[in-house]
Amino acid sequence: MRACGIPTEYVFASFIVFWIVLSYLISLVSGWGTIAKYYRRPEGMMLTRAKGFLTSLYLNRSSYKKSVYIRVDDLGMHLSVLLFFRFGHPPLFVPWSDIKIEERQSHIAGKSHYISFSKTPLIRISMNESALEKLNILGRYKFPT
Repeated sequence: MRACGIPTEYVFASFIVFWIVLSYLISLVSGWGTIAKYYRRPEGMMLTRAKGFLTSLYLNRSSYKKSVYIRVDDLGMHLSVLLFFRFGHPPLFVPWSDIKIEERQSHIAGKSHYISFSKTPLIRISMNESALEKLNILGRYKFPT
């Protein structure tokens, strides 16, 4: 079968290549790739006791709508994107001692907070207050609210 005279295999392969390149570009623009240089989750790190949830957040000005899974445990916060978006977005682990929270201005959708990490202070995550409250419930670390 052909789409516009192009073999279907080429269309499919082109889409896959496009998706991989796009995912890597989003990682570079958002800062995920930079954070991963310092906070990439070590291979084999067990997450058996970590509890988490799927959420939306902004990383710099890039939107990750319902595509980031955040897990917390006694050691810190684990972030990973859904498998379909994983190219260029390795799972992250940030120890509690490296996490800093700043309250952001209130806006129409409610309060949100900036989360930054000590080794990448210029890259900030913007997370709404309800997600922050879930982290307070799930983890032992209590974020300032």
